[in-house]
Amino acid sequence: MDKGVIRKSNLTKEYEADAEKPMSKQQLKTVKKMKTITIILIGVLQLIYSVSVKGQVLTATSVPTSYVNCYTCVGTATWTPNFAVTYTIPLVLNTYSINELSKPIYLTNYNFNIPSNSIIQGVELTLGTYTANYYFYKDSTVNLIYNNTAIGLNKALNSNFTFSPNPRFYGSSTDLWGTTLTATTINSPSFGVAVAVKYNSTQTSDAMAMAGTTYTTFPSLKIFYSLTTDVNAISIDTKEIDAYCSESKIILRLKNTNVKQSYNVRLYDAIGKLVLDEKIIYDNNHSEYIIDLKKDIKGIYYLNINNDAFISKTKKIFVD
Repeated sequence: MDKGVIRKSNLTKEYEADAEKPMSKQQLKTVKKMKTITIILIGVLQLIYSVSVKGQVLTATSVPTSYVNCYTCVGTATWTPNFAVTYTIPLVLNTYSINELSKPIYLTNYNFNIPSNSIIQGVELTLGTYTANYYFYKDSTVNLIYNNTAIGLNKALNSNFTFSPNPRFYGSSTDLWGTTLTATTINSPSFGVAVAVKYNSTQTSDAMAMAGTTYTTFPSLKIFYSLTTDVNAISIDTKEIDAYCSESKIILRLKNTNVKQSYNVRLYDAIGKLVLDEKIIYDNNHSEYIIDLKKDIKGIYYLNINNDAFISKTKKIFVD
């Protein structure tokens, strides 16, 4: 790896070093004390925070924010409430007929933000259930859905639920549920899970609950994915813009202000969640832009900058 040298920039003039001369321990200590990292001067970035993620399996976990009965689907019993929008309200199913099949409940709007250059490796659903009286409920349908259509295989275990709130796991880190998944599909609000159950008993009535913390674990999806490119191998075009992270601020400086340009600046956390989304405009009067980060934003993040003039570029940064 390159030892790392500081080249002249507006934030590091005081610590300029010869291009072939490695930084001394004192210089490194001073740079770290400043908490100023340039993501354009690749040598400095690699020396301090180089972490390759290409090929590594990353994960993103989320819970649904939409719960809707599929009234046009096969089945009779429906889930109540139809729109359960808080974690404290369970989805309750009441049945009154022997061998009654429920309508599927669509759990969607997981709000994933998987990077577009990802390969999806697997999907795991954690689903908690609770039966009020008897062991007479079985899962009959557990499918991934996209645009209100089931995709892939039905992963129902076809086994009875229990009296106590116990989580069930469907899929795994290497299970694609018999379908092809992309970041675009998973990031869509229409992507999610359909769940239906069967009341397999001679009893005249029973009830079960799912998805509320009053009874059980919330139905979370965990996405396993890897990046097709190493984020440390990508550099933001030095002819366009310099980007720095300093004292919980992102500082952007345009090198050529002859042309008015607009840029999209996005910051993602380590699991791919979007934590900052800014649109900025540079011209002759505005060649520097400073974005103040929240005080609780610390750790490893991915800074993405793009506009219509050049390909989107991403860098891994450390916010202290």
